[in-house]
Amino acid sequence: MKAIFFDMDGTSIDSLPVHIDFLKDMSKKFNLNLDLPSKDNGRRIAASPMSAVFRKAGFPEELIPELNEIYKTSFKENYSVKPFRGIKEVWKALKEKGFIIGIVTSNHLGNIKSALGEDTTKLFDLIYTADNKDAIGKANQLKDALSKLNLSADQLIYVGDVMKDYNAAKEAGVKFIGVTYGWEIEKNDEFATVDSVEELKKRLLNA
Repeated sequence: MKAIFFDMDGTSIDSLPVHIDFLKDMSKKFNLNLDLPSKDNGRRIAASPMSAVFRKAGFPEELIPELNEIYKTSFKENYSVKPFRGIKEVWKALKEKGFIIGIVTSNHLGNIKSALGEDTTKLFDLIYTADNKDAIGKANQLKDALSKLNLSADQLIYVGDVMKDYNAAKEAGVKFIGVTYGWEIEKNDEFATVDSVEELKKRLLNA
């Protein structure tokens, strides 16, 4: 194994509770009075990309383009998202062992930099976000990474927390690890899962 790529929301950054706050604020802004979940049961509206979250939360289809623009331009300024405890140490340990590390996320680059900080963002060799214009969609981004890094599919692991992440990895032909502490994935027999950042660290360092 030579490269490990990470999803961000729910895998690397603890963003679900903050996204619930954002959805509630948008519901108030547009006078919708939506029945939104509490932070403890937010998984029922978890999805990717953000437009899918808006749909699952009950926002009208005609508002979604405007909501996407608000999310892209102002989320990072008004909502504070932090990495999961211990995940930065995972990335640093992987770099010290010589692994290539990257990001494949449906979020926007500005939001990722705000959550991680500039110094941590610089740890990554490749970063693919919703703003990427060359390779669109997670499967294509993983394939593009393989091409850029001159790697075979069995030399890359993608770590994610929703089934869309798994399906992208499967389409790209790369290995996948699902985290059960994130937005959607639970233990199953279809692919490997981990229940904590510490368990993820142990598995990846032995990859």
